[in-house]
Amino acid sequence: MALHSARHGFSPIHGILIGNRQSSSPPSLRVTDAIPVCHEVPTRPVVNMALRLVDIYLSSDNDDRKEDNVILGWYTANKNGGDMPNVSALRIVNSMSEQCSEEEGEEALILVLVSPEREEGPLCTVFEKGNNGKTFTQKVDASRIEESKDDSQQVRDLIVRGIKEMSNFSTDYGEKNGLAIYDYVDHMSDYDGQSKQLDMRNWIENKDVADFVAGAEAR
Repeated sequence: MALHSARHGFSPIHGILIGNRQSSSPPSLRVTDAIPVCHEVPTRPVVNMALRLVDIYLSSDNDDRKEDNVILGWYTANKNGGDMPNVSALRIVNSMSEQCSEEEGEEALILVLVSPEREEGPLCTVFEKGNNGKTFTQKVDASRIEESKDDSQQVRDLIVRGIKEMSNFSTDYGEKNGLAIYDYVDHMSDYDGQSKQLDMRNWIENKDVADFVAGAEAR
């Protein structure tokens, strides 16, 4: 999420959160991955198609994903910072929640606001439905959030290294140098009809980014 935001500077970014629902008491959500969708104000066709494709992907046989992984929510970063999610993100996750309720009964979803520009404190703020049960404007208390990495400085260092790697990225007849992260809009834009180009812009897996993060965490 942070690398997606960092790549596009001051543009708003949006994406899908996936993971699984834990059968704990009380029930909890475990986010395992974030899938970038766009770096602009999202349109309904883009959002609907991205959600549909990710849902199909999670339902298909894939050794890299656990079978119980589902869509858990949405993430965003604001164009000009701020402590509350933008209107587009709120509308999207509200719509997701309504559809989820109609199809499967009430299931918990979350909205994550990414703030990579913060020099101190958490880089992400998690929101859930407020007491009115309509909008995702209620911040989840930090005591309810368990992070896989509790050292924010490690994450910030990872972002800095990622930005440096992204600045070295270029394409020349399909060859890559540096780190690239693609979202759904990248995947579909400037597509030349060649399967090699389409595979290189695999927005769901973003294998280069996954390898980069795994390698950094192993250090």
